[in-house]
Amino acid sequence: QCPLHGWQWNGKGVCEAIPSEHKNLPSARMRAWPIRETNGEIIAWHDEHGGMPAWELPQLPEYGHPDWLPFRFAHRWKMRSHVQEFGENAMDMAHFPYLHDKLTTSSQSLGLEVPGPVLIHHVMQRYNALGLAKLFRVDAGGPLDVTCYGLGLILNRSMVNTRNDLRYTYAFFVTPIDEEHVEMYCILSMQKTTGWLLTRILRYLGIREGRQTIADELVVRAPTLVFEQTELQLAASLHDALV
Repeated sequence: QCPLHGWQWNGKGVCEAIPSEHKNLPSARMRAWPIRETNGEIIAWHDEHGGMPAWELPQLPEYGHPDWLPFRFAHRWKMRSHVQEFGENAMDMAHFPYLHDKLTTSSQSLGLEVPGPVLIHHVMQRYNALGLAKLFRVDAGGPLDVTCYGLGLILNRSMVNTRNDLRYTYAFFVTPIDEEHVEMYCILSMQKTTGWLLTRILRYLGIREGRQTIADELVVRAPTLVFEQTELQLAASLHDALV
């Protein structure tokens, strides 16, 4: 429904009602996009020739699982970039211990899988510390699987081996918004650990670490980036982390 005049459109892009005229106007049409609601997100399929989806996003095993916290919004960035760049970035192991030296001490590629439109990069990471992991063990590490579904969704599944292993899943949705810019939207979940409060503090710290990792990338790759995070949003994210 149009928010300005209330015109109503069906899923095929045909106008079905004009409230002010008490009639419909079938000749009024707009482009309709194939969409799916998956894992709590609404995803649109784009094909320059108007074709229908050639593949489907899977249901994430973490989504709705009783052992995992609900996915929580982490951050949104608008940047001057190409939709393909961040998928490619996940293949570049050499930059991790340099650009992300506050978090990562080393990265080792363990190989790739390419099942159809999906690319999975298996990595072994060593960390300086992740959140409160430094309270459990100074030197931590573990596997990181980066899964790219086409160009629009990148999943980072990481396990940090500490006294209590920490498992995080970051989902990055990358959408072109004009000829030069993309918007990247990130949500995060983590497996529940010992204690309600500790779990939520660790999730908050995981969100903070993930946000800083992308911020490091953009200082180098997109220096014209305009951060949309305000002090009020930072305070709200801390409040939400404990909810």
